[in-house]
Amino acid sequence: MANIPDSLIDTQSALNEVCETIAPHKTFCLDTEFMRVRTYSPQLALIQIAAGEHIFCIDPVADLDLSRFWELVFAADRIIMHSAKQDFEALYYYLGKVPDNLFDTQIAASLCGHPAQIGYAGLCQALLGIELPKSQTRSDWLQRPLTSAQIVYAAEDVAHLQEMSDLLEEELTKLDRLDWAAEDSGILCDIQLYAPDADSAWQRIKSIPFMQPADQARAVALARWREDRAVKLDKPRNWILTDAAIKELAANNPGDAQSMKRCEEIPPATLRKQGERLIDLLSKANQRYSDGDYQAVQQQQPDEAYKKLIKQLAGIVKSCADQLNIPAEVVASKRELNAIIQGDMTQRSLNGWRKTKIGEQLLAEINKQKC
Repeated sequence: MANIPDSLIDTQSALNEVCETIAPHKTFCLDTEFMRVRTYSPQLALIQIAAGEHIFCIDPVADLDLSRFWELVFAADRIIMHSAKQDFEALYYYLGKVPDNLFDTQIAASLCGHPAQIGYAGLCQALLGIELPKSQTRSDWLQRPLTSAQIVYAAEDVAHLQEMSDLLEEELTKLDRLDWAAEDSGILCDIQLYAPDADSAWQRIKSIPFMQPADQARAVALARWREDRAVKLDKPRNWILTDAAIKELAANNPGDAQSMKRCEEIPPATLRKQGERLIDLLSKANQRYSDGDYQAVQQQQPDEAYKKLIKQLAGIVKSCADQLNIPAEVVASKRELNAIIQGDMTQRSLNGWRKTKIGEQLLAEINKQKC
């Protein structure tokens, strides 16, 4: 069992020693702590790494040259993490890239039949019989100094990853699913998952596709503006404009300041500072729609035929999941099924290992309903 540290690596000399210690290793267990309360981007606050019997908690807030450390991490044969997506997002904003050699123990566990969203502590309990403390779950990881209790708690998040990874890999090999775990882990290594995309920002507001086309055009323009501004100012989206405000502005289409004042979801400060800009955005969106530059099709609320198709597809997914003894949402989520019906052929359930297990059946059922 590795020794759990209770102090931070926050000097360059200590970090250099860490790099010398981990350099011979080709597999690292990695975790991060980050904060995302007052910013658009997650703020990296702590890096935990395990290599063999060594565990270190490194302070990215300190004035350290981490280039050698990251060089070793990215050169590793395998990075073991649990539920890596949010950690990778924090790394993307910190480094502009993420490792491409991931083995995600949450993904691996789901393919062995554990719950799809099983947490690290739950998996430790299930696989190792270890109960981890939950005393620091609400910590402010950007505060300094961190307490010894915080550091020990954070270090535990990598202390058991290697052992759990070994057990999961053994089980996946028996099930002939090791390639599945590699494939699904690899999906998280696509940096396009983490890069801001103003053009698709409207997709965060689920009701937009059901709006009237002209309202959609305005809502899409507002969501794009909000995303660009949130990135520029590094502030949470809802600090710029709430979803409710976007929907209200899109529906009411105010053409002047007096009309905008009647929008209940617009704070006075936003109205004062950004009112003219918002009116101009709405005007330009209206013009684009009038010119035919914005093509939108209003989605209808599911009718009985649509509900029946979704139910049939969900039945196919459940049958497949039962045969594989894995959670149905790992095979295909309801959101994926809706996207496929709408013609999105990029969904994971139509590609990779899922294509033959479930994808071809889903498409056959959809095509049968269209005939």
